[in-house]
Amino acid sequence: MVAAMHIQTENDKTAFGLRTTDLRNIAIGLTAAIVLIMVAGQMADSGSASASTLEDTKDSRFTCSFTSASTATPNEAQDDVLAVTATASGGGNTCTFTNTGGADTADFTITAAGDLDFDATPDHENPVDSDTDNEYVVIITATDSADNAVATQTITITVQDVALAFTGGNSPSIAESVATNAAVTTLTFNDIPDTCEFTGSGNEDEDGDGTNAFSITNACVITVADADDIDFEDDASYSIGVLATDTDVNTGSASDSATTTVTITITDVAPTVTDNDVNLAEASTYGNVATIVTTGDDSSITWSISSGNENSDGDGTSAFAIAAATGIITVTDGDDIDDETAADAAFTLVISATDGTTADTESITITITNTGPTIVDNDVNLAEASTYGNVVDL
Repeated sequence: MVAAMHIQTENDKTAFGLRTTDLRNIAIGLTAAIVLIMVAGQMADSGSASASTLEDTKDSRFTCSFTSASTATPNEAQDDVLAVTATASGGGNTCTFTNTGGADTADFTITAAGDLDFDATPDHENPVDSDTDNEYVVIITATDSADNAVATQTITITVQDVALAFTGGNSPSIAESVATNAAVTTLTFNDIPDTCEFTGSGNEDEDGDGTNAFSITNACVITVADADDIDFEDDASYSIGVLATDTDVNTGSASDSATTTVTITITDVAPTVTDNDVNLAEASTYGNVATIVTTGDDSSITWSISSGNENSDGDGTSAFAIAAATGIITVTDGDDIDDETAADAAFTLVISATDGTTADTESITITITNTGPTIVDNDVNLAEASTYGNVVDL
């Protein structure tokens, strides 16, 4: 006898009241959820790794690498230090530069393109770095144009000493008509001297007033101290010794000096007679008529009347004279002056002025103005017995 067997179908319920189909569907859903969670986790890990990789790539790609030296040894008395350069690792990127620190940061400037200069011209004998040993330290930052990534470089600048020597300004020229305090020249050097002074003879006091012709400052600027000492006809040039010194504040034995001769050439300026026409009353006898002056050279002038000075009465004395040293015209013979006589109603005097080298002339017209006669009252007494003869002279 064969026992009866029950075969379970999809619609049969389990002990929990669930169909077999339901259990299968739940199992499939749970499996799918687990798979999704695992995939999401893997994607998250992959994304984080990718982001990290990109960041690392960016950091390593967009940076500036310095290609210029970290030391410089410029000579004193010059501002230029170094052309700072760097290469950006990203194609087409550029690097810009800034001064961002260092013990002597205040002593330097730098352009965005990398031109590093001293802010003030350095002097080896008078260093201004933080420890006054002529070694300056500055930190330069390079910034990448792509993402502002920065790199820094510390640069040490050691200022070199140079022997003091003149380089120019030793042969100036000035006109003899120059004014007091006028500039003559500024001597130049390959270094920065502390003092300058005249030495020896050559800076003369021609007029004996106690002031020499020229003066010099510690900065080696030469000016006119007394213009009255300068006359081409007396001295056409001055040769004056100059001593410049440069004292080392740290080591006196490192101080140096230089000497030179400055030759100042004086150029001639011709006198120019100024026209000064005047009127003169015919009744004038003696005294000043006019003062003639010059422009240009006005020192050591000799005056004369070259023509036009008449001697109408033939007594050997002309109507006017001019003082050779001052140019003052005076009446010397009033009898030669007469408004009623056409020849004596005006005088055109040709005045000449010379400084001994060059001369100038000018025609000065002196016009004679009429002076009317004036009868002077002269009452007199006359005796009744008088018959003939002079009674009064009016």
